[in-house]
Formats: sequence, C-alpha cells, structure tokens
Amino acid sequence: MGMSLLYYKKTYPSSKILSFEPNSVYFELLEKNISVNKLSFITTFRSALSDCEGNTELYESNSGSLTTSLISSPGKTIKEIVSTSMLSHYILDEVDMIKMDVEGSEVEIVHDLIQSQKINLVKRMVIEFHPVNTKTSVEKFTETICQNNYQCLSEKDHLHPGATEWMISCIKKK
Repeated sequence: MGMSLLYYKKTYPSSKILSFEPNSVYFELLEKNISVNKLSFITTFRSALSDCEGNTELYESNSGSLTTSLISSPGKTIKEIVSTSMLSHYILDEVDMIKMDVEGSEVEIVHDLIQSQKINLVKRMVIEFHPVNTKTSVEKFTETICQNNYQCLSEKDHLHPGATEWMISCIKKK
C-alpha cells in the first residue's frame, strides 16, 4: 500500500524506487499514497514478483488479514489472477537496496537474481522470510545468499506472538 515507500522517501528523498504490488485494491491504495504525498521518482508495477513471467493465482486470507500470497494455504481463497514478473528484468545498474516482503515468493525471486547474476549488482537486501510458506529453513535460505558474496543477519519476529517470519538483512561483501 506504500507504507514503506513513505519511510524510504522521507529518509532518502532523492531515491529512485520501483514498487511491485499485485493486489488490485492495494495497488490503488499505493498509487493514492504516492499521489497524496506528492512522492516522486517512484515507478509502480501491478505485478507479483516470481522466477518466471506469466499469470498466477493470488490468494487472500479469510481472517481479515491484509496479506496476500502466491502460495495457497489453509484459510486462504483465490482473490484474483495476477501477472508475474522477474525482478532481474528490472535491474539494469547497481541497486543500493532491495526490500522484499512477498509472503513466500522470496526463494523464487532470489533464485532468479542468482541465475541471472543480477544479484551481483545489489548492495543490500532486507527480506521478510517465511519458512512455513516456502518450506525452506532460514539457514538454507541465508546460506544460498551468503554463497553469493553476502553477509547475512537473520532475526525471528518476536513482536508478533505466534509469528513464524524472520527478518534477514544481507550486505554485499567488498
């Protein structure tokens, strides 16, 4: 919806940001937040990130949560069909930071960056990691990133009782 954009543009006003949001309702809110706050140098894409181009199902929680995911799980129903894009296609030059909150698609996106070698152009990544959705351990995921010349720090979400997510900060080694 653009909440992190507000923070990043306030902290780094001259930054250029690419923002991807597949959910049609949240995309409209994102565009509205950008307009109302008169934010510049932001390009938005109504697309989910993945390791392939195409279309897929976007699932929404039945619990009233604001999260959507490309991964089906109990308590989620199909919200809509959305397009998918590969992040590697948008990385043309050095990138200061990638902030990733993709509710389980992070493994595929990082795989795309590694396969395309675009990961070499990224200085930092901050990734919300979902081991339950991805069926991948945080250790295996961070090891994959570290094998590509990064130093990673991971921390389990302790703010939300019962949460299974991790925050992973990755910095490219010099």
